[in-house]
Amino acid sequence: MKKKVLGASEALEQGVGRVILGDARRHQSVSQALAGQGTVIQ
Repeated sequence: MKKKVLGASEALEQGVGRVILGDARRHQSVSQALAGQGTVIQ
C-alpha cells in the first residue's frame, strides 16, 4: 500500500486532479473503484 500512496502523491504533485485506488482482490476492481467503491485521494 505504501507504494500506491507514494505514487498517488507524486501524481497529485504533478497536476493530476484525483487518484482512485481500488482493491485488486475484488472481482471487477477497476469498475467498482470508478463506481465509488475505491479510495479517492485529491
